[in-house]
Amino acid sequence: MAFSFGFEDDEADDAKTSPAGPSVLKAGKVQAHQAPVKEHTLEELIAKLPDHLSYSTVRIESPTGRVLFLPKRDLYDVRVQLLQEGPTNDDVIDQIGTSDLRSGVYEGGFKTWECSLDLASLLLDRGPRKDIDELIRCDQIIELGAGTALPSLVLFQHALLNSIPLTFTLADFNDTVLRLVTLPNLILTWAATTKQPGFTTPKLDKNSTGDFDLTPEVIQHFLTDLKSNDIILRFLSGPWSPSLANLIPSSGVDMGTVILAAETIYSPESTEAFTELICGLLKRVKMSKAMIAAKRMYFGVGGSVDGLKAACRERGAVAYEIENHGVPGMEGGHVRRYATEPPKSGSNNTILYGLLGAGALGGGYYYLNSSNSTTAQHGAKNESGALGMPASKNEEKNIPAKAVAVTGVAPVKAFTGGDQGFISLLLESVENVSHNTKKFRFKLNDEDSTSGLPVASALLTKFKGPDMEKPVIRPYTPVSDEDEKGYLDFVVKVYPNGPMSEHLHAMKAGERLDFKGPIPKYPWTANKHDHIALIAGGTGITPMYQVARAIFKNPEDKTKVTLVFGNVSEEDILLKKEWEDLEREFPQRFRAFYVLDNPPEGWTQGKGFITKDLLKTTLPGPKDGNIKLFVCGPPGLYKAIAGPKKSPGEQGELSGILSELGYTQEQVYKF
Repeated sequence: MAFSFGFEDDEADDAKTSPAGPSVLKAGKVQAHQAPVKEHTLEELIAKLPDHLSYSTVRIESPTGRVLFLPKRDLYDVRVQLLQEGPTNDDVIDQIGTSDLRSGVYEGGFKTWECSLDLASLLLDRGPRKDIDELIRCDQIIELGAGTALPSLVLFQHALLNSIPLTFTLADFNDTVLRLVTLPNLILTWAATTKQPGFTTPKLDKNSTGDFDLTPEVIQHFLTDLKSNDIILRFLSGPWSPSLANLIPSSGVDMGTVILAAETIYSPESTEAFTELICGLLKRVKMSKAMIAAKRMYFGVGGSVDGLKAACRERGAVAYEIENHGVPGMEGGHVRRYATEPPKSGSNNTILYGLLGAGALGGGYYYLNSSNSTTAQHGAKNESGALGMPASKNEEKNIPAKAVAVTGVAPVKAFTGGDQGFISLLLESVENVSHNTKKFRFKLNDEDSTSGLPVASALLTKFKGPDMEKPVIRPYTPVSDEDEKGYLDFVVKVYPNGPMSEHLHAMKAGERLDFKGPIPKYPWTANKHDHIALIAGGTGITPMYQVARAIFKNPEDKTKVTLVFGNVSEEDILLKKEWEDLEREFPQRFRAFYVLDNPPEGWTQGKGFITKDLLKTTLPGPKDGNIKLFVCGPPGLYKAIAGPKKSPGEQGELSGILSELGYTQEQVYKF
């Protein structure tokens, strides 16, 4: 069996992570990959494109309920391209997926950040919202810290659909981001939008994923469409500096210029450099205005909206607040709009428009601003308020303003351990999951009871055939929720000469099996770690699912989870629907990557054996803060990844690839 897999959560958005990278030039600070400001031609970037792009979709919902699906290149695909291009890209690969802010190291341009989604959603309302229509009435768009360029993609698609002449200038610190993410996303959006006859475009909905071939004919179609619609694409790389501003034309536009930016004020240093650049542009570029999306406060890093306002005032500019992402039930249940510093009549001051807030689509967040609370220290989000709105009494004390009513008596736990002994349970139903896997539902003897199993733990199963001298006893981890009443679910793969799995697969509804437990494994508590990685093979996935499910059903648990799951074939991927559901519901905190020993034709994820280089680009690093790696699978996986367990109750020494990569015994747990 081969276990080769992807990489860390590329969509993670954490207040401890720098969105915009080291675009700041400050004395005493040394930036990684420092390069002069440079303009890149479209032809130059096209020449570096791969033969195909793997994509998924991003759902954007506007405050008025408009919904748009945009294609976005998968970062797994980016990493594959970088690995294929050779070791010269090692430093760039290291930038993708880091979960904490490392001084002087660029790490943000490959990700999709919350505020870029917020800004894109606001731009989607250009029709119903006349104020937004007025703001974006222009013939030039500049996006600073472009990265995935979601805000520009919304306007790019609008321009294509309506044949609107526009010039897009997309600037990012790193030219690698421009060629690997920014331009590919523009091409994918064009492909999903073009009206050219005879051209097959990818269909997009909430579940769309796939590959898009970049043939010479496709590229020619793309260039032809740009020319026929009078759309110009310009690309700039380098730090925020006067040199960057000088590459942007100060005239030659009739309707004006709109500057877009998101997540650019994450630290005091970035705020100063960004404000200097953008205020300089607003004064220099004819008929220009800016729209900025930012969080109220970036905990642990120091940036804030107040810092932006102060930096603007120092330069004679006014930050005019146009939007706060609210939460239904607060302030009348609508999105609130107001001006914090309206410009004075007749003033010559530059006006800086800002989308000040952050939040997942469909709702806003209230960022607690007391560093004394655990929630605030983790930069956590609480859906109980909206930015700029009065806090409730609970919020003032950093207590989530969400009450949980508890009524009745706590359900009886079916398994209490100790001297309880084995319990016989009735097999209620059997469901085929794949060619060699079934799902078994066992009925608890009290329909109002729950399993009561702590996370993470397992149960022992036992049976003794008529011709057997000793019973067969094996541990299994339920996949049903610990709080479900009346039943237990198990997903079991049959193994040749596996006495318990063969017995289970031969069982029929109405028969019984003995269970005992719980068998405690790793005691999980909410926010015990900032980021965990689950490395599993085959049926080793079940304890991983138990941990992940407990995390994501708890609204107070903000742990990020990366799953790496190795199997022989695609049919062997257990609980794939459940993992996909988690990815759709928690795209900022959960990503799953699959590796197959025998992949089907067209398979775009991992293939082959584990290598040290692959793991180095997959996992959170050993120095990336409060992390934990969990390993579970067949003996070969244990040996290669983390070393064998000494016994069921003893972890054994850490060895294998994880040890070679510098992880410690305390950072790894073997189920």
